[in-house]
Amino acid sequence: MIDLRPVLFTLGSLIVLLAAGMILPTIVDLYSGNSDWQTFAVALFLTALIGGMLMLARSSSASMTCRPASCSGAGCYSGLAASGLLSWLSRCCRCCR
Repeated sequence: MIDLRPVLFTLGSLIVLLAAGMILPTIVDLYSGNSDWQTFAVALFLTALIGGMLMLARSSSASMTCRPASCSGAGCYSGLAASGLLSWLSRCCRCCR
């Protein structure tokens, strides 16, 4: 059985890093008076929350072997892409109202 806790921790830490990268667009949009800062703020909050929850799933005794490492690569590609879509999806939902 594959122990997914190291994979979840790796994915969570990368998602939190993505959330940290969303801080700059939020500040720039807020400073320039653009209304998109709210979209970035919501996406930043949700991304940081999801990433933090994934990081909390880690056990200190778990180690990464070859099989979970390959799952980590696939999970990171899909997880980061899905997290990056949050700001776009929230903007589309706001425009359709």
